Amino acid sequence: MSDVPSAGAWDLPHPPADALEILKDPRLAGLKYRGPGRSKAGAILAPSDPPGVGDSPYVLFREGYANASPAKVTWVNDMPGLTSLLAAGKGKGFSRITVRPHFTEERRRPARPSDVWTYTAWLVASPRFAGIVRSFAPHAIETMEIDWVFADGSKLDGYVFLDVLPLVDAYDYKRTEVAVSIGERGPYISALGYPRALRRDLPTDLVIFRDQFHRHNIFVSRELARALLAAKLRDFDFEDPARQGPTEP
Repeated sequence: MSDVPSAGAWDLPHPPADALEILKDPRLAGLKYRGPGRSKAGAILAPSDPPGVGDSPYVLFREGYANASPAKVTWVNDMPGLTSLLAAGKGKGFSRITVRPHFTEERRRPARPSDVWTYTAWLVASPRFAGIVRSFAPHAIETMEIDWVFADGSKLDGYVFLDVLPLVDAYDYKRTEVAVSIGERGPYISALGYPRALRRDLPTDLVIFRDQFHRHNIFVSRELARALLAAKLRDFDFEDPARQGPTEP
């Protein structure tokens, strides 16, 4: 496997060097901070050498919104400060969670639960979803068993927290549409638009990974994406980095 780092227990993401270079783009010259309470000056930097759809061997994983329940979910034995201190998940694994998480949800168990969704910053995954990912990249994920109990007393069997561990400077910022805003401390990247390009020098053996800076962005190989879709799992899709919206991998 590639020598790709995972996140340390307390580190926070920092923009890579090529992202910082974008902030020196001459198209930003003359833009000034407008002061507190006013809309920020900014610009959309369109790439001169954009990628094409299908160029990248990876697609962006997107969990759907069908799993977003209005019912109240309670983490009964939550560890104080765990989420706010970013001590687990998003490449950090679950070593700081010392007790098996127990959740209650105030609704009846759905007839067919979703196979993956985000709880706070972390993915909750069905055993089938986790099993397929593990079969492709056993060392790239960490899982932790959880209990999820509904108001009618029924449970989700075999569901886990799932974290994607490899962190990669994935984006080629020069070939990506980048939105830059001007804050009190100077320019900063406020969003990525489309198209987005991935670096051409990514390790060839990556199967699933996170962008080191935009850690909520999880990329998977097209082969893994096809396997997950073929399993008829629920409530997620994939997006080609070069074009917004769902795509067939």
